[in-house]
Amino acid sequence: MAAIVLLALTLTLALLVWGSREGLLNRFMDVSLGYVQQAGLPIWVVAKVDEQGRVMDRELFQKIKDMDFDIHPYRLVEWDQVSLPNTMDGKTPLWKAEHLPFKGWAISAHDPLWKGSRNPSTDTPLPLEVVLSQSLFQQYFQCVDYEKALTDKLPHFQKSQSTSDKLYCLANKHKQLWLEVNTRRGRELMPFSIHWINGRIPTMEELAFLFPISTFSALKEAKYSPELKYYPEAQGGTVQRIKILIFWQNEEEQTLRNNLANCLLAKNVDNAPRNQIVPKYPLPLEWVQQCTKHYNIPLQTSPEQLLKEPYLSIAESVEGHRFRYDNDYLTMLCETHDASCQPCENIVPAWKRFAKKGYATCEDKEATADMLTMIGGYQQAFVYTARDTLFKRLEDIKAVARTPEALPALSFHPYYKNALTRFAFIDKVMNLLNSTYSGFFLIFLFFLLFVQIGIVIQHREHDYGIFLAKGITWGQLSWMVCMQIVWSFLLAIVVLTTAAVGIMRYILGYKLSSIATYYKDTIQVGDLELLPLLWGEYGMVSLAILGVALGIAIGFVVVKQRRFGQEVAHLF
Repeated sequence: MAAIVLLALTLTLALLVWGSREGLLNRFMDVSLGYVQQAGLPIWVVAKVDEQGRVMDRELFQKIKDMDFDIHPYRLVEWDQVSLPNTMDGKTPLWKAEHLPFKGWAISAHDPLWKGSRNPSTDTPLPLEVVLSQSLFQQYFQCVDYEKALTDKLPHFQKSQSTSDKLYCLANKHKQLWLEVNTRRGRELMPFSIHWINGRIPTMEELAFLFPISTFSALKEAKYSPELKYYPEAQGGTVQRIKILIFWQNEEEQTLRNNLANCLLAKNVDNAPRNQIVPKYPLPLEWVQQCTKHYNIPLQTSPEQLLKEPYLSIAESVEGHRFRYDNDYLTMLCETHDASCQPCENIVPAWKRFAKKGYATCEDKEATADMLTMIGGYQQAFVYTARDTLFKRLEDIKAVARTPEALPALSFHPYYKNALTRFAFIDKVMNLLNSTYSGFFLIFLFFLLFVQIGIVIQHREHDYGIFLAKGITWGQLSWMVCMQIVWSFLLAIVVLTTAAVGIMRYILGYKLSSIATYYKDTIQVGDLELLPLLWGEYGMVSLAILGVALGIAIGFVVVKQRRFGQEVAHLF
């Protein structure tokens, strides 16, 4: 029994070393290349520009997907398109990190980066939602400057109560971040729902936020189409904005009118009535209501509503266009279901030219455009793969081309290529150590089994001789020896392995959690586990070793049988 316990201890040590090696390789891979839950390792690829100036257009994108690649392209969000308030030339006092700008990517709603970081909420075609890196915001975001900027820009903005939480201004009941988005009308402040990601966003670049590609595409199109009425607060649905207001007063109150006009972002209009207020661009109804509430002035929303002067009435409103977005196709619909606005003729004439090339469709009440083509295609993407297929997928990506004769269409991002080189070096060193130590350990284990089982059988020869003298056969004796080894081995390996692996997992888990917490803001630590092997894998290895032990034991019995035959007296 002592020999079997020694064997079980040796095997347990080997299993722990093997499991730790697998865990280290997985962790090195995750830290070097990144890891996204439910998706795997991201491979960072860049589309090469072909002879026709194309990058990742619809044709190439579909070809890649047909090759069974889980590919998700993205776009860099430029600071002049989406930014924090008070941003000039990409810099803002709200984000105090000179070496790290407030940078983000626009990604698809189907991208694992978006799905894994976003809590379930109401799906809309063009959502006002962002995923934020909690670690970067904790380090660089300035709540005091943020609220000061909003106080200057928003009507009747109420500051949050300052607390010990560095992000107290984003922890309000609405959990919103106000961002400036650029439409053709100018820069507008919009509230975006926040989805926090603990630590850093799992990419090789340090990103402050992730942005919905559908909303980003609509902003891009609105910038180049003057007649397109895209109002972000509608999130693709129907909404009205206020274009002209009338201020009714029974006596001249210039101060009140001026204050109200400033709140409503009024512009000077030649030959306009004195009581008319025209905002610089159509305002959301909520904005107007905030202004009237701040100055305690009633707002007349229908002619039948009788109010006492002074009050404000809506003279003209404008209906925004409606949108759908799916698979990089943006559909623009008329303001109402009954309208026939001829979008390609009157609103987005550029789409008419693309329709001739097959990149857009034009109808009386709606038009659909392939945004993958309209705004130049994608240049960069993530291809997700499992850990054990990483190197195969890397070779497959190198072979992606538009035609068999064409040059490769994809390459690896320089950052990713450098990280891949470092990991490949670590992988080769670990494999070298693994092959060397594995060979040595197998030889050691075989001789340990041979010596220990030989000693056990030698010590019990007297008992075996008695059994043979009583009439049992050599086959029955072999079965008896095997059962003794099986029960002793299984008892020892179950107790020792369960205890050892369980204790080691508990200790490592406790220690690694503190390490992960310390480094989560600087590297991609993921879910650390240095013993990733399943109990089934431990069991398979144990059964293999048990099989070798049984083979050696039967070998000893067979040798004894051939040497002594039925002369059992020689065993006494």
